[in-house]
Amino acid sequence: MAVGGQSAGPIQHAGAEVGYVIADEIELTIDDRAYRLSPGDSFVFKSEHPHRYRNVGTTEASIFWVNTHPRSDAG
Repeated sequence: MAVGGQSAGPIQHAGAEVGYVIADEIELTIDDRAYRLSPGDSFVFKSEHPHRYRNVGTTEASIFWVNTHPRSDAG
C-alpha cells in the first residue's frame, strides 16, 4: 500500500479477515476503534464489522491479508 494509501471509506461484508503486517505501519479501524499495526503484528476480525485501513508509515506498507467467503450452509 502506497504512503498515504487508504480504503475508500468503511467497508462491510460477510466473511472474516486475517492479516499480518510485513513492512511499515498501518492504521486499521474496526467499529470506530483504531489500531496502529507494525511489522510482526497480526489481526483477525469478522468482516461484518465496519472497517477501514490506511498507511500511516513513511514507506510503502506490505500486508499479507486474507478475506474468507461467507459460510454457506447449503448442502
